Amino acid sequence: MDATWAKSSFSFSNGNCVEVAELPGGSVGVRDSRDPAGPVLRFTRDGWDTFLAGARRGKFEVFVAHLLESAPGTGLLESAPGTGPA
Repeated sequence: MDATWAKSSFSFSNGNCVEVAELPGGSVGVRDSRDPAGPVLRFTRDGWDTFLAGARRGKFEVFVAHLLESAPGTGLLESAPGTGPA
């Protein structure tokens, strides 16, 4: 797919990242950085902007907290940004 893919500067060095690109036609693509030839999730520009706005407002924090609580002993709590030891 002809697109310029970008990865967050906050990405972990272990490769557990997603990449984002503006796709032909104005949609936004998201893919797994470990599988660049794999499937691409496509979003409308409006849908992507709405998702980013919700993430910036902390709309998904409850979801993340639930995942961390439901996975004790998995190390997720220690690896999530802002949740490790001070």
